[in-house]
Amino acid sequence: MSFSVSAGQRFETMDKIDFGWGKLIFGSCHVPSERKDCFVMTMGSPMNNKDWVVYMHMPKKHMKYVEAHASHIIKPLNADYLKI
Repeated sequence: MSFSVSAGQRFETMDKIDFGWGKLIFGSCHVPSERKDCFVMTMGSPMNNKDWVVYMHMPKKHMKYVEAHASHIIKPLNADYLKI
């Protein structure tokens, strides 16, 4: 099994992008579902300088392990957190 860890950055142009319904508050990455390796990427939170957004692409058994052992640290990203 291979595993990649990357650190993302906030897009510098995000503050200038408006698709007609208001300025963007959050940008995301895309990991193709066909990808066979595990992938973890961290990005600073758009809502709180102390938080991070962590993207994980890995087998379900590994995700279940993370959910079981790190649920006090890692929380699902949702609309309430993003205030949308």
